[in-house]
Amino acid sequence: MYITKYHKNALSLFLAATLVVLSVGTVQAQIQMTNDVLDVEFYEDHSNYWAYQYAPGNWADCCFREHFGVYTQDWGETVASDGRNTLNSFSVTQPFQVSPDGRTATAKLGYDGLEVTRRIHLDPGGVKYFTITYILENVGQNLLTDVRFFQEVDYDVGDAGGDYGWYELGDDSVWINDDEHAQ
Repeated sequence: MYITKYHKNALSLFLAATLVVLSVGTVQAQIQMTNDVLDVEFYEDHSNYWAYQYAPGNWADCCFREHFGVYTQDWGETVASDGRNTLNSFSVTQPFQVSPDGRTATAKLGYDGLEVTRRIHLDPGGVKYFTITYILENVGQNLLTDVRFFQEVDYDVGDAGGDYGWYELGDDSVWINDDEHAQ
């Protein structure tokens, strides 16, 4: 399978991710963004802190870890953005560039001719979600075949227990529930 363009939306209580794959041809930094109900922190290659105000004055961290991986038949393996549990890893080729209003941060990561642009955006006010947009671009000399993108999020809403996630085939979305904080 050769992908020229693929668009995928996944929504949850906290996350809306968009994926676009195009065929064309280090410093670790972090960004923290807040609004009235979210306080989130990102590194170029992963995140592990998403605080949500579920009641006035009551905050809970909702994410143990979020990162991405890419598989291609040519590599014969899935390569994780942060190298976690993989032999190889993406490297940061452009540290976060932050918009003047501080609401959008964009970084680029690369591995073996594949460039991944990762853009994080959080609206102000009481908006209960943020977006992560991924753009994959083949900047190498060789064709990449059977390219597959994976985003992994290990939710821990408030603590490590009582968190449930499931996939909803009808609207192609992932949902989470927590017995204490996010029902």
